[in-house]
Amino acid sequence: MTKREQDPDDEEKPHRSPRGDRAGRDKDLAAKEQGEKAKRALPETDHGELVLRTSRGHAWLETAARAERHVLLPRWVQLVPGDVVDVDQQGRVNASVPRRNMLVRQVAMQQQALAANLDRIAVVVAPGALMREGFLNRALCVAAAAGIPPTIIFQKVDLDTDKSMRKRADAYRPIAEVYLTSAKTGEGTKALEKALAGKATAFLGHSGVGKSSLVNAIFPGAKLTTSAVDSWGKGRHTTSLARAIRLGDALLVDLPGIRELGLPSFDDTVKNAVFPDMLVAEATCNADAPACKHNDPASCLVLRAAAKGLVDAERWEAYRAIADSYESALQGGGR
Repeated sequence: MTKREQDPDDEEKPHRSPRGDRAGRDKDLAAKEQGEKAKRALPETDHGELVLRTSRGHAWLETAARAERHVLLPRWVQLVPGDVVDVDQQGRVNASVPRRNMLVRQVAMQQQALAANLDRIAVVVAPGALMREGFLNRALCVAAAAGIPPTIIFQKVDLDTDKSMRKRADAYRPIAEVYLTSAKTGEGTKALEKALAGKATAFLGHSGVGKSSLVNAIFPGAKLTTSAVDSWGKGRHTTSLARAIRLGDALLVDLPGIRELGLPSFDDTVKNAVFPDMLVAEATCNADAPACKHNDPASCLVLRAAAKGLVDAERWEAYRAIADSYESALQGGGR
């Protein structure tokens, strides 16, 4: 049978790229999109007005007199609370001050900006089902990747009847500023108010941890909307749009409750900032057993130390989970 007469089913099939090649193409596409956005970036300026919030071609700014005004925003311009921009005589944003930092999270192949020009990131957690250490450690990693100092707020301590959350707070004092607060009783609110003064702070946490209630307790004039937590320990999203709020000489960026927090980076800088104790424990184990996979308590020095209370078991689990998921996401083309 000649080549012309061969069975159509025997003809050479179009080449299908393996999954790895597809991930590579996705990365190239994402890089191209980022490049196109860069070409359309606003010109730089050295002065301007603070961006409080944005929505679909509109922005609300804080003027020099600390009044709020609405301006038009080019649809291709991506601004976030904390940005500083200049406005032309027609009321359109036409330039921006370079960001000194930016809080971002990874969403598939894209980085989503959440806020800019921050002095600190306050990660808020609460007792019970809302005490999610995986999220807490991821948030600390996001802060480290952005180069922004972290603060951890263990909120609703009035509900911490078994004192378990207070005990967990001690594990984080070596790596972050820690506050124990209760919007209901007022515990810790004065100390936190003093820490927030004169600073730009983004509040980050799951819905239901009491971010809005805490802000209202510290700054009664804020009048943020709050809601109750359901029987599953989940809260409703009372904040649907990121916004910056001027409260005295403090600037608070109220972020919507975030359920997924993809890491933009998990390099040595991030690991050293968030998991210095875990790196020491891992290095000790690797020196004893270079091929250790840290999954056998009989031979792994880390797991044996964790069983004896010499290594924080919950933070070790968080560290390994974050490292594994980050590596898997990289191999799959996302984070």
